[in-house]
Amino acid sequence: MKITLRAQIEELEHELRMRREVYPRRVCRKQMTAGEAELRIRRMEAALRTLLWLQALLQKHGRDGLASAIVKGEER
Repeated sequence: MKITLRAQIEELEHELRMRREVYPRRVCRKQMTAGEAELRIRRMEAALRTLLWLQALLQKHGRDGLASAIVKGEER
């Protein structure tokens, strides 16, 4: 089954909303530390930024120009 880039972005956005809702309760219950919660959210945000950057490159350069745009280090 192919999962589209848009669907992956939507899933990360959904997961981030869930984490922002659930993690504060887990911290209050001492099921995780505030630092761990922050790190996990930051990691998910980084993954989302990466996919959004990739999506923007695809829109700008298309599939054929994607590799060269990445190699050139086009800014996020």
